Amino acid sequence: MERDDGGIRDFNDAIALYMDHQEQGDHQVGLRLAHVRTMLGTKLNDQGQNEEALGHFNKAVAALEPMVAGGRQDAGFHLALALMDRARAGIAVGSFESALDDCLRAITMYEGLVAEDRPHFEGSLGHAYLIRAEVRHAVGDFAGSTTVLARFHFRRQVVIVVGRFRLAIRDLAAEHSCLVQNDLIH
Repeated sequence: MERDDGGIRDFNDAIALYMDHQEQGDHQVGLRLAHVRTMLGTKLNDQGQNEEALGHFNKAVAALEPMVAGGRQDAGFHLALALMDRARAGIAVGSFESALDDCLRAITMYEGLVAEDRPHFEGSLGHAYLIRAEVRHAVGDFAGSTTVLARFHFRRQVVIVVGRFRLAIRDLAAEHSCLVQNDLIH
């Protein structure tokens, strides 16, 4: 029986398949290829293979940046995820400055996504804040790391209140529309 490699072979098979498609002119697989590289990097980082993980994150970021710059809407959160995960690997190898830069970029991107009324990215934003706090803690900025966590907690409360307010307005608008349609109010 073969030794379990934790799925690494499957990731590599997927990368090879997508690269073959890309070489044959199928440029639609670029996003999927970048995402598989991010997921493989995460797996490798979790296994302590941080340098190899960084290589995959670097390739994912390099592929995703032009997509985002070109206006591809579905690539933004993939880039933010790759940056956030690359920051985790950067922490593991002691590259704190680049890890902090990656966190800041990921936070900016996730804040933009949440501001676009995409609240399902709040959890990812929180994760990026936590990684930034981890970087700050690793370099001895204990006050900065606690400030990040407190700011996220406050921001989350504000977003929840705003989100509930939006839902209440939508409910009222729907109710008003229903009443108008049924000639109950004018």
